[in-house]
Amino acid sequence: MRDRRRIETSTHSAEKLNELTRDQAQELLRQKEARLAAERKYRRIFENVSEGIFQSTPEGVYLMANPALARIHGFDSPRDLIRSCRDISREIYVDPARRDEFKRLLEKQGVVRDFEHETLPKMAARSGSL
Repeated sequence: MRDRRRIETSTHSAEKLNELTRDQAQELLRQKEARLAAERKYRRIFENVSEGIFQSTPEGVYLMANPALARIHGFDSPRDLIRSCRDISREIYVDPARRDEFKRLLEKQGVVRDFEHETLPKMAARSGSL
């Protein structure tokens, strides 16, 4: 009789564990689907906004850029911009000191908005001259 109760208790415990595991797996799947939906939403915003958005290293190498930034700088795609530009200060800014100002503002404020600067034409950026 005791063995039968142990088996029933073990079976009941295993069923409860399976139920918890199944619920947890469903919740993790729901969270993953929600995260992916949010990523798609923000990717569409990033790709379609009219302002140039980018991420770069402190040394001035683009890590990512949106299509608007590529167009602003005369490139056909963000990939072309990223491949072509190895030093934002010298290849994009007419006045490299403006890049230093941008970095100073970013360090101080954590975000930079409405920052304007003159840019070099695409061919000048490639050759390093105007």
